[in-house]
Amino acid sequence: LTHLFKASRNLTERGDLSLANYGFGVSPSNFVNTSEAEAFSYQATWRFATPMLAAAKHSLTGLVERENESFTPGPDLGDKIKRDRNRVGTAGEWRGEFYDRLFLSAGIRHDDNDKLVDSTTWRTSASLRLPALGLRPHAAVGTAVVALTISLATSPALSAPHQACVPL
Repeated sequence: LTHLFKASRNLTERGDLSLANYGFGVSPSNFVNTSEAEAFSYQATWRFATPMLAAAKHSLTGLVERENESFTPGPDLGDKIKRDRNRVGTAGEWRGEFYDRLFLSAGIRHDDNDKLVDSTTWRTSASLRLPALGLRPHAAVGTAVVALTISLATSPALSAPHQACVPL
């Protein structure tokens, strides 16, 4: 059994001073924002073999992760109100190798979001090693979700909320 613990924290403060002349004098624009992200995860993988059944090798992996994000727009382009969102994700994956030639996998993931719509995604794949031809064709199918970045989801430039977003 292999265990993997991860923790990360990122703090980004951005500032940009622009001078523009719109025909009525020079106008300074000060763009400032602060973004924070924290992520914690635990992953466990169990590897085992079933040599009497298709000379197979297997691995089962489970994952739990938590992510917290916040974004505070600056005074010129925003309201200086801190917005945040949190997510807890769980995932499982099986991988199998048969006769050192056929490789199969299947995975599923669920994300429980406090501000975005919850989602469940899945994936399967197969590949076949053909050593005589020097090839290993691969095929995969599945679903995916791409969440807006927190700065984009809270941008005043978006006049209508994204369908997958709950107002922050």
